Amino acid sequence: MFQKLKSLPLRVAKRVARAIQDQDAKRYAAPASDDGGGPQVKDIPDTELADLPAEAVAYDAAKAVTESGLVFVDVRPLAAYRAGHVPDAVHMPLGEVVYRLAELPPDARTLVYDDNGEADALRATLFMRARGLEFVYTLTGGLSAWQRLGGKVERKNP
Repeated sequence: MFQKLKSLPLRVAKRVARAIQDQDAKRYAAPASDDGGGPQVKDIPDTELADLPAEAVAYDAAKAVTESGLVFVDVRPLAAYRAGHVPDAVHMPLGEVVYRLAELPPDARTLVYDDNGEADALRATLFMRARGLEFVYTLTGGLSAWQRLGGKVERKNP
């Protein structure tokens, strides 16, 4: 299916991607709880994610592009987000990514992170790319690396 999408004009491919996002939003309409419950990106079959390349971005690269409109997406549970997050990050727990994806600007460069840059951020990144967001990356090392290397963290409610 992705090979067919590649050959479509960009305008048409974006419409198809948005239609798929709308379908997913209807399919997974039950809201997730604060702890990331509800529909999960991890419930998406691996076969849908297997051949999508995810790119991890190191802290230096992430910091360099923060001035150019990068959107940070925090996929951790609400309690972890409240404890500290990248300033102005969008809080979108992994369990809500499926039906909140349309909230993200389709052409923005998006950097997804969790606590340590492992499975949750990677799965969210792969899912977002599969659904048509082209410039989505995973922050290598997650929030832990961000803090360790001097990145700013704020503590406020979403």
